[in-house]
This record gives sequence, structure tokens and C-alpha cells, in this order.
Amino acid sequence: MEITGPLGIRLGLLIMNKEWVMLFVPREKTVYRFPAAEMTKDTLRRERFLKLLPMPIIPDLSINALLT
Repeated sequence: MEITGPLGIRLGLLIMNKEWVMLFVPREKTVYRFPAAEMTKDTLRRERFLKLLPMPIIPDLSINALLT
């Protein structure tokens, strides 16, 4: 899923599979990777991962939106 800003600026590319949740940020040329099994759990590790990201992602809404 491509993530765009309000003016159509590409902010990132979100890729989810059974093993990983990956976010590629073109501006930083960085890939953030996190185990998919832990994305549904409310853990401190997940919160630290979400704070690293340059854009806010709400895990429950993101997972539900991708699966429907």
C-alpha cells in the first residue's frame, strides 16, 4: 500500500505478509521491519517501532484496512 500525504507527496510504501510488516520511506531511503505476529499484540516493542516511523500508523486500523 502506498502512503501519500495531503498534496500527493509519496511518504512511504507499506508491505505486509505473514512474517513481516515493512515500511519503506523514500526520503530516508530506509526500510523499517517488524514481525507481523507482534503487530496485533499491545507490547512496548510495538510502541517503540511505531514511534520510529516518520508517519503515524494505528496498528488496529491498518491491519483491518489491509485485510478487508
